[in-house]
Amino acid sequence: MTLRNKIVTFQILQAADVPTPKTCVASKPEDLAVLLGDGPLVVKPFRGSGGEGVRVIWDAEELDNLPADHEPIFAQRYHRPDGLDLKIYCIEGQVFGVRRIWPARTYTEKLGEPFTITPELRKIALSCGEAFGIDLYGIDIIESSGHPYVVDMSSFPGFKGVPDAALRLADYIYWAADHAVGGQGPLAASRRKVGA
Repeated sequence: MTLRNKIVTFQILQAADVPTPKTCVASKPEDLAVLLGDGPLVVKPFRGSGGEGVRVIWDAEELDNLPADHEPIFAQRYHRPDGLDLKIYCIEGQVFGVRRIWPARTYTEKLGEPFTITPELRKIALSCGEAFGIDLYGIDIIESSGHPYVVDMSSFPGFKGVPDAALRLADYIYWAADHAVGGQGPLAASRRKVGA
């Protein structure tokens, strides 16, 4: 439930020292105008998912087109991406990366292109899971001027582009259910060895 609220999600990520864009919340679109002096903003529904309703706002006139009845308004500083968006998926300590066009329109674009996770990105990804006490999730990262920024997080993403995703997820879900039935929460035993 926490991850469905971007305001709370980013408070937790920032408290965990995860690199995120500067984030703010406003009660009315016009409240964001003063922030545009430092550059564009990305405005998102604070309970949105799947990229719906995400807009880059470049000037104050564009604020007039935002829905005024969707309070609060969640905004992040826009950082121009160096390349494609990075989707990083975590399944119990295993970290997978997929480069993807945003927004993805076709199935092929949604599958993206796998890439090798750097130690820095792995550390960021695992820090996100630790901040929420979960080990099955996905994060979206953009790299701008060589710096990574976490721009979204989901507790059960689509895992598109992850090799053998269905088998990996089935194994994880079976293991988690087995531990839950045995009286152990999956998080209490989340340090099992992969394949054990």
